[in-house]
Amino acid sequence: MLLVTNEVALILLASATILLIVPFKYILSFLIFDWFTRELEFRREMVLRFMRLLKDRWETVPAAPVVVLPFENDQNGLMHQSTETKELEAPKKLE
Repeated sequence: MLLVTNEVALILLASATILLIVPFKYILSFLIFDWFTRELEFRREMVLRFMRLLKDRWETVPAAPVVVLPFENDQNGLMHQSTETKELEAPKKLE
């Protein structure tokens, strides 16, 4: 199973390759054509399935953990966030 990061890297690489090979005016005309035909009857279901796929894929991406650093007073009395990250203590096991 590919990680999401690897998938994004492959998509960016494929996009760069397409931009290198295909002239930009053709890519732009395809995007405009796609934009104007999304609501047509024969494409509507396909677009909805694709948007549902993107939404489901986005929801499977885990959120990155965030550590909020506490504010500290310096000698001048100004508040600033500390730059040191302190390791969280693991809960002690009861024996």
